[in-house]
Amino acid sequence: MRVGKRIVRRIGQQALTFRFPAVIEGQVSYIGPDEFLGRWFFLSFVPTLERSDNVLWNRQGKELAKLGAALLLVPSERQTSIRRRSLVPEHMHFLVAEDPLSRLQRLYGGSMTQSVGRGRTFLVDPSGSLRFHLVHSLTDQGMKVLVEVLIAYQKMDARSRCKPHGHSALESSFSSRALL
Repeated sequence: MRVGKRIVRRIGQQALTFRFPAVIEGQVSYIGPDEFLGRWFFLSFVPTLERSDNVLWNRQGKELAKLGAALLLVPSERQTSIRRRSLVPEHMHFLVAEDPLSRLQRLYGGSMTQSVGRGRTFLVDPSGSLRFHLVHSLTDQGMKVLVEVLIAYQKMDARSRCKPHGHSALESSFSSRALL
């Protein structure tokens, strides 16, 4: 979808299409679309990343990891890589994307839609496609919604894999009526 001259990602499109720097276990490294293929993950745009937020993010990342998913945070504030690394201790259960050129921010609607105390989070399926978008509070209750959304999508995904390929139930119903 185009917003002015910008292209904004939509549900069903590939989530990540380029490599970008991220803080992984206290070190800056480059990650790309292939890093998350085969697993669910949340791409969460947050206004800031403060040391006090690490407890919430770590708890949420740990819960998502139990469900086979990852948490990738993209703070909208500008911080240097050195400062960001000091805010994200090693052995945390989340990754922090560096977005120095604001490419991720622009691709997902920009930081102009960001408000204090709220996150914009996208659920990405194992094939790398966007499945869900949510604006939520950055509290334990707001973050629990992410877990509920993930569980619901995982159940839907499991059910769709169990159905036989070919015609849907609705299509089969129409086909059998046509034969009568």
